[in-house]
Amino acid sequence: MHPKQCGMSCVYPRGNFTGFSYSCNPLAGVPSLSSNPIKNRKLLPLDKESKLKLDVQIRVIDRVTILHCRGRLTYREEARAFSETIATVISDCPQVVIEMSGLEAIDSAGLGELAVIHMWARASGCALKLAGASARLQQLFELTNLRSIFETYSTLDDALGSYRESLQTEVAGSAA
Repeated sequence: MHPKQCGMSCVYPRGNFTGFSYSCNPLAGVPSLSSNPIKNRKLLPLDKESKLKLDVQIRVIDRVTILHCRGRLTYREEARAFSETIATVISDCPQVVIEMSGLEAIDSAGLGELAVIHMWARASGCALKLAGASARLQQLFELTNLRSIFETYSTLDDALGSYRESLQTEVAGSAA
């Protein structure tokens, strides 16, 4: 699957859908279009028909792309689908937050995917932050030393605020 860019500075697995949102199950490979704005697109469905136990909602706030995760980030399909979803976002979005308050479970495969995603983000020049991780997930980050590579925030608002602060610092530095 080779991503293509649309006219809205977002990357989709297939097609050029300027002005539309893209919605699909990456494992099924059957895309569908909706007329909803790009900031509220849904890439991984969590419903009775889907065997995936992970739901990722993508929206944009103040030029920051937010991936709201709900369900389980575990071995096989969920971890792979998560990687495929974030790969469609990272290459063309300079600021990304993975919001994890809805994650029920994560295993070693999910933690490994986060490490790989961190490498992809750095290679593409994307600033990647994690927000809303539960106390148990924070403990896993500490035990696996992932806390040392990720900027983590207790809430989505804190993560978004850190982007605003860095933007203000850049603007003040360029004005001097």
